[in-house]
Amino acid sequence: MRFAESRQSVPSRLSALSLPLALLVAGCAAGPQSGSAQKQIAGPASQVAGKSYANPTEIIGAEVAANLLAEADGQWTALGDFAAEGAVMFVPQPVLARQWLNGRPNPVKPDAWRPHVSWVSCDGTLGAAEGAWQGSDGTRGYFVGVWQLQPDGEYKWVMRDTGKLAKPLETPEMLAGTVADCGPLPPALAAADPVEGIQRGGASTDGTLRWSTRVDPWCGRIVTVSVYDAERQAMETVVTRRVDPPLGSNGKPAQSCTG
Repeated sequence: MRFAESRQSVPSRLSALSLPLALLVAGCAAGPQSGSAQKQIAGPASQVAGKSYANPTEIIGAEVAANLLAEADGQWTALGDFAAEGAVMFVPQPVLARQWLNGRPNPVKPDAWRPHVSWVSCDGTLGAAEGAWQGSDGTRGYFVGVWQLQPDGEYKWVMRDTGKLAKPLETPEMLAGTVADCGPLPPALAAADPVEGIQRGGASTDGTLRWSTRVDPWCGRIVTVSVYDAERQAMETVVTRRVDPPLGSNGKPAQSCTG
């Protein structure tokens, strides 16, 4: 995968952009953008001769803005403000985020997260970010967030996952952003796989970025994100995160996710 020091149009998934974290944080320091301001930089990406003008830094920026709002107004308040209708999170069982967050008191100290890498579909309608997460108790791990472009031109998240890691993620010097290859997709990939039961997932309008989650009966889960690779004419998995079921004092799964 090649990386280019550019914020211009990205012709394919194999081209990407990088930028210093400090530069992006400075741009988000004022907090979430107003709807009118965000509409100027969002919206479905234009495509010319197979090139995409989707911008993965918008996904990074959305994560940074949500984290800043969590510091200012509280964790649950911030996540609720940025959640899309039908958004799902894990506590550890999957829950509809807006219902679960509504009216819930904020923790005294919010979690913190810092995006390291992002992906966006060729048409810009869906993106994902992954990076470092730190719980309010000092626990360190990862987070994955999936963001969907809304009719008003703003991105809101549709899935969030966090998990502990034995070793904290290293902070990169540069943030990486990748745009999925543009279609048309081959017939075998034209439709996303069906999602049923305690599985959830979604795809961009053009099908070039997809996400899925699967939760086992004991609240263990797996989260994946994939992007379209035109050269291989296949979806390439770029994120795979597994979380083991929470265990009780007897060493057995302590919770059921079948109810």
